[in-house]
Amino acid sequence: MRIVIVEDHPMILQVLTAALGSVPGYVVQGHVLARDGLEACGAGADLAIFDNRLPDMTGTEAVRLLRATPVTRHLPIIMITGDGDARTRMDSIKAGATDFLEKPVNIDELRLRVRNLLALHEAQKQAERRERLLESVIAASNASIAVANARDPLTPFTFVSDALAA
Repeated sequence: MRIVIVEDHPMILQVLTAALGSVPGYVVQGHVLARDGLEACGAGADLAIFDNRLPDMTGTEAVRLLRATPVTRHLPIIMITGDGDARTRMDSIKAGATDFLEKPVNIDELRLRVRNLLALHEAQKQAERRERLLESVIAASNASIAVANARDPLTPFTFVSDALAA
């Protein structure tokens, strides 16, 4: 799993990188600038960790940019900050941060949150792959298939095959 960490304090970046890099299966990239972190996320990260106070922009601004980009729209993002202000937390969550931790970061808690977010993200990706496969199989079969939601009378059909629509 590829994890991108963006933290401008060299010692904190080193500690976070070492703490997660020691977990088997994690490949960690550390960056000081948000722009470099955004580029790394766009290249295929599985999770991102952003400090809120960075030299080139805030972590909250970076989260907004990630959420506005299709390839990173659903990327799990943990925001970390030494600012205990409730407004910072709310702004980060409103921008789309998946989780929020205050400094000093408890390494065991960080590892658990990363593990849980990666597991959830992987399950979401698998569900999307299965859905695409099912749609491909249905389309190739030329079968007349409709999927209905009996609990929602306003939207009775959630899927109609091309064969049925024709």
